[in-house]
Amino acid sequence: MTAGTNPDFGNITQIHSHRAELYGVLSVFTFLQEYSNYFMIPVPSNITYYCDNIEVVHKINMISNNRKYFDEQHKTTHHEAVLQLKECLPTNVIAFHVKGHQDKRKKWGNLTIPEHLNIQADGLIGNNVTVPINNHIVNTLLAL
Repeated sequence: MTAGTNPDFGNITQIHSHRAELYGVLSVFTFLQEYSNYFMIPVPSNITYYCDNIEVVHKINMISNNRKYFDEQHKTTHHEAVLQLKECLPTNVIAFHVKGHQDKRKKWGNLTIPEHLNIQADGLIGNNVTVPINNHIVNTLLAL
């Protein structure tokens, strides 16, 4: 990133892990909420969430402990996602930070289960990520 740019807005090359992790956790808990509501199945068990982005871990734990924490903080990065996460995050969630890329620092056999899962998730994402196709306006009539 170059100095003076705002990574929260802009093209795909400016997206960083905070946005990806925050919207990823939002999609997981939105799905869990919808699934549990549709089938009328409560989720009483504790949920442990591991994330390699310390800011997202902090936000999840703050929301879980105090639903009003981010109400007035409009300058919070991705405030719209944080507000939506407040609506769907179960109260029985605790998030933990797992250091990313530990396979570069430790032998595979010495990694913890959360480190293994983090490495595997990074691998899946790295192998399957693509730049969004922005051809929805091409050859389309547009009236303003």
